[in-house]
Amino acid sequence: RVEMADTVGAQSTDSVVHSGQAESESERERHWKAVRGNPDDFSGWTQLLQAVDGEEELTGAREAYDAFFERFPYCYGYWKKYADLELKKGSIETALKVYRRGVKAIPLSIDLWLHYIEFCQQYIYHSSTDSHAVENQRRLYEEAIRTAGLEFRSDRLWQAYIDWSKVQNELPLVIQLYDRLLATPTQQHTKHFEQVRDFVYSHPPQYLMTPQEYQTLWTEVNQGADGSIEGDPSRGLERVKDRLLTQRQMIYQRTEEDVQKRWSYEEGIKRPYFHVKALDKVQLDNWTQYLDFEISQGNPERVHLLFERCMIACALYEEFWMKYARYMESHSVDSAREIYRRACAVHLQSKPAIHLAWALFEESHESVDAARQILSGIGEKYPSLLSVRLQQIGLEIRCGQLDRASELYDAAFASARTPEEKSFLSSHRAGFIMRTLGDAGRAKGVLRDGLALDPSNYSLYLHLINMELAGNTSESEILSLFDQAQSTAMPDAHKQSLEQKKIQFLQQFGSNPHILKTSIEQYERRHGAVVLGRKRSQKRDSEPVAKVAKVNSDIGVDEEGGEQEESQDQQTLMQQQWAAYQAAVQANAVNPVQAAAYYQAATAGQQAMWPFQQQFASQQQQT
Repeated sequence: RVEMADTVGAQSTDSVVHSGQAESESERERHWKAVRGNPDDFSGWTQLLQAVDGEEELTGAREAYDAFFERFPYCYGYWKKYADLELKKGSIETALKVYRRGVKAIPLSIDLWLHYIEFCQQYIYHSSTDSHAVENQRRLYEEAIRTAGLEFRSDRLWQAYIDWSKVQNELPLVIQLYDRLLATPTQQHTKHFEQVRDFVYSHPPQYLMTPQEYQTLWTEVNQGADGSIEGDPSRGLERVKDRLLTQRQMIYQRTEEDVQKRWSYEEGIKRPYFHVKALDKVQLDNWTQYLDFEISQGNPERVHLLFERCMIACALYEEFWMKYARYMESHSVDSAREIYRRACAVHLQSKPAIHLAWALFEESHESVDAARQILSGIGEKYPSLLSVRLQQIGLEIRCGQLDRASELYDAAFASARTPEEKSFLSSHRAGFIMRTLGDAGRAKGVLRDGLALDPSNYSLYLHLINMELAGNTSESEILSLFDQAQSTAMPDAHKQSLEQKKIQFLQQFGSNPHILKTSIEQYERRHGAVVLGRKRSQKRDSEPVAKVAKVNSDIGVDEEGGEQEESQDQQTLMQQQWAAYQAAVQANAVNPVQAAAYYQAATAGQQAMWPFQQQFASQQQQT
């Protein structure tokens, strides 16, 4: 009975263990499914990492952490967690490899460097009597200082190296480190000078330098004009210390000037670490202004460092990566290429604009195949994004591959989902056929085919009319095209614009004054505007709230002074509204649905918004 009870108990324990493992694997797969479906979901990744941290086996955790760092390498805290996990369940060697990967991925992380150094002191260089261990530890500190020592908030790293050197009783090394630190603008530079002063006055100067250096300095400060040594030896030591401090005070004062120039910018950096939460506009502007200032100072090393700091805090913002790449392009094409690669392959895998910029960069440096590959990759991810299609087409046109460009137009048109998209492509393709292939008839045919699909499209009509005006088309055919546009469901503001263009055409090229007279009278009845310099007798309550002043003046519309001023004010307001909308889109503050609502609210009641409607339509298609 005892044996049977033991057997049943063991089976029960095994059942519980297997059940727990099954639940753990199920939870892990659920989180994996979530992040595979949305790789940009940071919270989904953190939930996955939390799930695998509790597993006994390291295989699942390693897979999860490695995949996480492929997208979010700037999360220094998770590098520390990964190293701790390897130390606990793996080995010292595997933990050491994680730390090495971490400081390579985010080399300016002072916290990660300090954790790495502490780990090596405890597990790698734990023997203080081993000369090789001491030398290796010194090399590690030097590597950290070379890599991250110029960071404005690197004070703790410098202090750790100095404190370690004091423990090793390497006083000449300590004074050398202080000299390097005093020449480096850091957050606690004043505190460091005070430490140097205390250090110099608390140690015999002969222990802070080589015997030859000490003898030279002693003679310099104590020797009189006749070559004799002045005063007693104790006072001579004080003079040596004073000279040592005076030399370092001069370094400190130069550095103080550099710190003061940058202090306001540094104060504006509220979040120097990486986070997926958006930065506010004040901080983004501060980074932009700080970078512009540092570039103006002309020190490439400091500019490079500041850009790398900025990339940590602003890793998810395309404009900073592009600013960085464009700056580096003038110094090193390969360095600029690597910046684009980091942005597109790691941090901004789903952002089209930076990929388009990278492709254009490669094309401009005669790496056409690389540009094609980049555009193909982002095109597969966003097959309906017209800006990608158009850049692919433009590349082939510039390379003289006109057949390939035509094939891409066909593919883009076939995949277009809405009449508006097809109209947009028809307009572009007509321009390509007319300008590049020189086939006006075929170009007009493309525009007419587009109008058959989208009969009220203002842009297609305008393009076709301009093309007809530039050719040998008869007056009657052109007037018929104007009249055809008026019979569509096109918005009134667009119709008014085409009527104005018709009157302008008749004024310049018309053969029948009666047609011109009739067109002007119809325009005045419909819109309450006056042409040919005549004053109207009265204002109409139904007239548009605003008119496009420039268009009216181009065709000779004479408005009363007060209304002209009002129209210009209204135009300025509309431009401000459009600029605000564009800024919101660029800052990812609106999605397409919110953008449409914003646009409708901003332009409610406006009757002359066609230039902005065109821009908005193009922007919305790209979004």
